[in-house]
Amino acid sequence: MAGRPRLFDETEALRAAMGAFWKNGFARASMADIEEATGVGRQSLYNAIGSKETIFTRALELYADEEMAPAFAALQGSGTPLERVRAALVAMRASLTEGECRGCLMIQTISEVGGSDSPLAALIRARIQMFEGMYHGVLEEARRAGELPDGTDTRALTRLIMASTAGMALLARADVSDEFLDDVLRAALERLT
Repeated sequence: MAGRPRLFDETEALRAAMGAFWKNGFARASMADIEEATGVGRQSLYNAIGSKETIFTRALELYADEEMAPAFAALQGSGTPLERVRAALVAMRASLTEGECRGCLMIQTISEVGGSDSPLAALIRARIQMFEGMYHGVLEEARRAGELPDGTDTRALTRLIMASTAGMALLARADVSDEFLDDVLRAALERLT
C-alpha cells in the first residue's frame, strides 16, 4: 500500500529551512522554527527528509550549490584568470548583504561545528577544500599567464583571499556597514594587481 502523496516541494521546504537555520544557527533552530518557516509539519519533514541534522545538511548543500553559484560561475567564466578571481570576489561580496539574511551560512556553521568530526564539519571542510582548489587553480593560471610574478606563492594568496572572504562573511553577519565590507573587498582586490 502506497503512502499518502507528498503535499510540499522538498526543495522549497529545504530553502525555507535554510532561512530558519541561517537566522538561528543549527543548535538554536528548533523543529518548531523549521515547521514555521516551511509550513510543513514536523512528522512530514521527518518522513520526507529525515532528522533535524539531515534537514540542515541538505539545506547546507543546497545553500552551497545555489548561493555560492555566482562566485563559482565567475571563477569558471570568461576573462583573464585575475579578472575571473576579481569577479568571484565581487560576486561573493554582493551575496553577503543580499536578501533577508546577512553573511554566509557555511561560515556561520563553521563557528558552530568547525572543529568537530561531525558529518556537518566534514561537509564544510570538503566545500572549503573545493573552493580553495578552484581559487588556487585560477591563480596558478594567472601566474603562468604572467598576470602574477613568477615567484608568487599562489597557495598563500589563495588562503589570504579565503580568509578575507570568511572575515567579510562574519562581519556581514555582525551587521557592519557596507562601506566596511567594501573596504575589505577593495584591499583584497588590490592584492591581485
